[in-house]
Amino acid sequence: MTASKSAAPTRHPARKKLAHAPLVRQTLQDQLYQRVRDALAGGSFLPGESVTIRALAEQFETSTMPVRGALRRLVSEASLEMLPNRTVRVPPLSAARLVELCRIRGALECLATELAAAKLTNQQILRLDRACDDMEAALDGQVPGHYLRHHRAFHFGIYKAADSPLLLAMIENTWVQLGPYLHFFFGQSGVVETPEVYHREIVAALRARDGEGAAQSVARDVQSAALALAESDRLAD
Repeated sequence: MTASKSAAPTRHPARKKLAHAPLVRQTLQDQLYQRVRDALAGGSFLPGESVTIRALAEQFETSTMPVRGALRRLVSEASLEMLPNRTVRVPPLSAARLVELCRIRGALECLATELAAAKLTNQQILRLDRACDDMEAALDGQVPGHYLRHHRAFHFGIYKAADSPLLLAMIENTWVQLGPYLHFFFGQSGVVETPEVYHREIVAALRARDGEGAAQSVARDVQSAALALAESDRLAD
């Protein structure tokens, strides 16, 4: 009997050392990307608004290179769009885009709400109740920025509790694209439409650990926002 040959050792290519400078630039680009992304989700940009590289570079006191990279990533995600003349802008508010975004938002957020219903602690539900108080106070005081901040905190206080990172990332992507539309709840003199009753319904259902009921209220909340925007005269063709 002949002796079996031993398997040849697997050879791995030598690992290259990473240069420090590109890593620093990439980190800065990531930070800029996240800040602009958060600003879009929070409603700091208007639909159709131009987003210039130079203006952002001046605002963040950096060179144009990391800003250009951050905007390129947002364009690839459809959070921003690039026109033929290379101008970057927030996509305009169109009926077709609104319908699609709200349909996706409703499906994802209803699922996250059902998952969160059994996991939310009493303390977390109390924070949701306080967020409702804060939203109503912002409406009474006609402070749109405060309302939008508490509105986002309310919804993501639920979705993060679902403990589903992939689902949360999908919801965040939807909000980045939908965030600029939130401006259209506010006119020159205040709020156009504020379906706060649905937020209270969501909290009540979550307190009762009724995931299906909470999800239904989320669906009504999303639908009411979509209808308010669809019925406005601010949609692009």
